[in-house]
Amino acid sequence: MAKKFPFAVGVVIACVKTGVCDYLVQVTLQGKRHDEVDWSRIRVFLGFGAVYLGACQWFIYVALFGRLFPGMTRFADQPWREKLKNYQGMRALAGQVAFDNFVHYPLLYFPVFYVFKESIQGNLSDANPTQIAKEAMSKYYSNMWSDNLAIWALWIPADIVVYSCPMWLRLPLNHGISFVWTCILSFMRGDAIKEEEQDDV
Repeated sequence: MAKKFPFAVGVVIACVKTGVCDYLVQVTLQGKRHDEVDWSRIRVFLGFGAVYLGACQWFIYVALFGRLFPGMTRFADQPWREKLKNYQGMRALAGQVAFDNFVHYPLLYFPVFYVFKESIQGNLSDANPTQIAKEAMSKYYSNMWSDNLAIWALWIPADIVVYSCPMWLRLPLNHGISFVWTCILSFMRGDAIKEEEQDDV
């Protein structure tokens, strides 16, 4: 099924994975009983997982990266001995890691995450989309450095491994590392963010 419907399977996996991560963090790390679980928080992760991690990232990593880094598949499938001699491939590897960490995460990933949080957990019940986005960006701006430093600490080294491994291994490896990151994100930002809890800029 994954081979026949890779997009749909990716959306389902991303949705379920992020919801499970948040549930596990609430129950194991935060010590909540099942009846104390914050289900609106899980809805944030389910929605973000399906729409952004499943659907949008498919287009970023498959369509956009395929155009920006056309030799990525050939480089990824080479043995390490050949990779180290492939200077163009090494530059493309550095480009993928840089784009992912310094363009994608700060400018797309976190803003979309905060919009999902604000639209589901926020106090703006009668707000229009512009108000929700403005409040979400205010909260992201307050947490921007700590959020990005945390994601870079995991994903810069992880991306080097993911983008240099054979193509057939990328998706399973990425999902495994993403499971760890999603648990970190859930622990850091799963609860509704109050103004006084935001990091100092």
